[in-house]
Amino acid sequence: MSTPTPELKRLAHSEYWDERYAEVGPDKQVHEWFRSFNDLMPFFDRHLFQVRGPETAPKILHLGSGDSTIPEDFSKMALGIRLMKF
Repeated sequence: MSTPTPELKRLAHSEYWDERYAEVGPDKQVHEWFRSFNDLMPFFDRHLFQVRGPETAPKILHLGSGDSTIPEDFSKMALGIRLMKF
């Protein structure tokens, strides 16, 4: 297992999250706590889209934040993915 980068180590501390969500305001929203949909697309492509076609109607459990845009982003792709958001 590789050593976490300083950025990843910060995720384990409440101060990081306090600072991150303190930045939210009427003109700025925090949607993704980990990575954006575009950042995750190479992973989705390699491990989902290339492995399972839309005809399989894959199910994805999304454990993102309440204002995450990932379910909407998947929906816009119209690939028949069933996404369960919790």
